[in-house]
Amino acid sequence: MVTGAALSLLLVGCLDMSDRNTITPGFEDLPRCDVQGEVPIDQLDQPMLHDCNAEGVTIRLPEGWDVVQVPGVGDTWGATSSAMPGEFGMVNWGIEGVGMSFRDNGERTIWGTTEAARERQSAVTPAR
Repeated sequence: MVTGAALSLLLVGCLDMSDRNTITPGFEDLPRCDVQGEVPIDQLDQPMLHDCNAEGVTIRLPEGWDVVQVPGVGDTWGATSSAMPGEFGMVNWGIEGVGMSFRDNGERTIWGTTEAARERQSAVTPAR
């Protein structure tokens, strides 16, 4: 298990935010998502994460990785590990939801709390 301390933050290079659309106005009025416990990354698209601000929600990454918390609306997060291949990225898109991505050797996987979040995450995550 990789601990949080072992993760290296990547704020540059994980996501191509230069082409990012602006965060949709109105997120200030979103209530916080009422989520208890961890949400597995492959179960992000569920009603309890729709129409709310997921900031602070804990997401369980795949085996060998750690858990992460969703950053504030408009913020990005990225991580690599010396013990694991690839890199993760996440954006809290506000009203559209939270998008996450994983890249390794030119392949990428995209998750999101909504279809809109997956589309936006895909647009800012080149396969390389």
